[in-house]
Amino acid sequence: MLGGTVESFIFAGILHILLVILSLSQIAEKLLRFLNGIRKLETNEEKEYLNPIFKEVINTTEKQLKGKNSWLHKIDICVIDQMSVNACAIGSRTIAVTKGAMKAFSNEQLKGVIAHELNLN
Repeated sequence: MLGGTVESFIFAGILHILLVILSLSQIAEKLLRFLNGIRKLETNEEKEYLNPIFKEVINTTEKQLKGKNSWLHKIDICVIDQMSVNACAIGSRTIAVTKGAMKAFSNEQLKGVIAHELNLN
């Protein structure tokens, strides 16, 4: 199949292009959410705690970007059921915070972590 022929090179190139397209899709992001145990907010406690913090970060970011922010409202804040203190961004629409980070950080610290995960460099 990949024996050094022109056909095998073309096959590898097409396969590479297809995998890059897949990796940039929402399917890949949902798969990564599943594999990493990332879930949307489910309990009222999670929603009442994280949603206002997340909305404040989004509103502050919108003011800083001055109208270049249509993508911000497509981001989901999610939870990872681990007591380690961590957060991560997956793909272009997911920011996840561990339960440990929710317990360990103050509201201001959590805002900073979420803003960091937005990665607005």
